[in-house]
Amino acid sequence: MKLPRLLKQLLLQCCLYTALCLGLELVLRSVFGWRFPYDYPADPFPSIFGDFRFVIRNYAHFHSRQFFDGLYLTYPAPALVPDKLFLPAAAVHHRALATAAFLLFILAVSWVMLVAVYRALVKRGLTRGSARLLLAGLYLTSFPFWFEFHQANVEVVVWAVLSLGVWAHWTGRSWAATVCFGCATAMKLFPLVFLGLLVARRQYRQLAVGLGAAVHITAASLWLVCPNMAYSWQATIASMRQMGPGYLLTPAVSGFDHTLFGLLKRCLPLRSPAALSRLLAIYMAGAALLGTLLYLARIRKVPVTNQVLCLTVACVLLPPVSFDYTLVHLYAPLVLLVFVVMSGPQPYPKPLIAVFALLAFLLSAQSEFIWHGARFGGQLKAVSLLALFALGLIYPFDTAPLPHPADGAGQA
Repeated sequence: MKLPRLLKQLLLQCCLYTALCLGLELVLRSVFGWRFPYDYPADPFPSIFGDFRFVIRNYAHFHSRQFFDGLYLTYPAPALVPDKLFLPAAAVHHRALATAAFLLFILAVSWVMLVAVYRALVKRGLTRGSARLLLAGLYLTSFPFWFEFHQANVEVVVWAVLSLGVWAHWTGRSWAATVCFGCATAMKLFPLVFLGLLVARRQYRQLAVGLGAAVHITAASLWLVCPNMAYSWQATIASMRQMGPGYLLTPAVSGFDHTLFGLLKRCLPLRSPAALSRLLAIYMAGAALLGTLLYLARIRKVPVTNQVLCLTVACVLLPPVSFDYTLVHLYAPLVLLVFVVMSGPQPYPKPLIAVFALLAFLLSAQSEFIWHGARFGGQLKAVSLLALFALGLIYPFDTAPLPHPADGAGQA
């Protein structure tokens, strides 16, 4: 099978968006001499690898109270443990070597995923050349992945675990999926929504095990970070609360923040921290309630591809802050949608064409959307995520039967 037309369009759109962004910012920089914020990703060097390099010094005090001194956290304790694998005591004093090792790990994770998806595409009938062209094009134009690489953020571990969980769920390995979802939930709370995949299949024992895994992994990680678990918990919470003044309770929203809360801050005339704090409280309660109602009324009843798409969008859209590297999670539903295209008839339904157009926009660079010196690319992506969620909620994409995991098609 040659590359289907819809996948050709996806690839072309990703390439065009990337070329437009890089070309425009290069012109603004070289011809007009404009710098920040008109220099990213054309000039990616400020704060390069900053998320990993920022925490290196603290790992010299891992498993002690001093670990939290001056530490600014955006993740719970389980997300702090993976960095330790690259920061043994000696590596803390060799920061360049430790950073290089972590960057190689990020690349290795992406390459393993590429090989797995390549094998799955070929097994489903796509020619080797077409599979290579599709994956190479998506990889090279993947702004979320390269933003993750630029920041050297631990999100790559969450991505790997969640992607493995989605694949295990789709191929019928419910217990493996349970462990992955529980681990991801412990590392970053919002993957909790993926446990909804288990509820949809009435796998309540797996659900209980997944929640238990999240609790046990959190407890073990708190002890690893600091042997006084009570202090470790309190210090972790206190450190995470520092995000409020810096990100959540300020109207200066990042152009790389694609959350619904970030979009609301752009649209509403709220400026004081007190007003934004009230908005945040209302938003979190409303998002939890509305998300639960939508899950019970619709999401649990739609095909598995739609469930994965809707829950993934919820995971990256509903947190109070979420930067562009979290959009790498959209590749899991994208792969399932590619399977739908390969197994479904033509002509393609318009909702499916719209979904691929939205994914091309979301997975490519959009940092050139600037107005009066402020980026709006993240807020445009928030609107796109809302549209993607609505399509996944309304239109069933599995219109043709997918190869069932039991016949070996899902075992790549």
